[in-house]
Amino acid sequence: MAEIRDEASLVYLRMRRIFARRGARPGTRNLRGDGSDEPFAAGRDFRGIGQVLGRLAQDRGWEPTLEKARLASEWHTIVGEDVAQRTSARLNGTVVEVRCESTSWAASLRLMKSRLIGRIAELLPEVEVTDMRFIGPDAPSWKRGIRSVNGRGPRDTYG
Repeated sequence: MAEIRDEASLVYLRMRRIFARRGARPGTRNLRGDGSDEPFAAGRDFRGIGQVLGRLAQDRGWEPTLEKARLASEWHTIVGEDVAQRTSARLNGTVVEVRCESTSWAASLRLMKSRLIGRIAELLPEVEVTDMRFIGPDAPSWKRGIRSVNGRGPRDTYG
């Protein structure tokens, strides 16, 4: 007869299997593996959430991904507030793709590309950046709707 288990017990059993593979014995409280289980032994002090999450990111190998996310979250400190309001950035491999609100902003930032790459290397040395692409706004598409036709579409509308 099959046992019916709730989600909490299934999670418990899964975690038990995961930590058993790492050498922890079921029922022990010392997950650090340093051998001390004394109440007032060295290393038993409370740790800040920053230390715990930093250690978790290091153990799991999340640091490169988090450093890439720092580029987007700290974009305003790299380029300044006024430029950051008109642009957004994301890292695609080692290329920073900057979406600009107008083509004039994209052209202006293209002239500052080497300075921006240097600033990124200065503020975020863990992030490897080899190039930057500046993308202006997208042109409207005329390929949808009830009156769309096959062919080249309008050519001299924006001239």
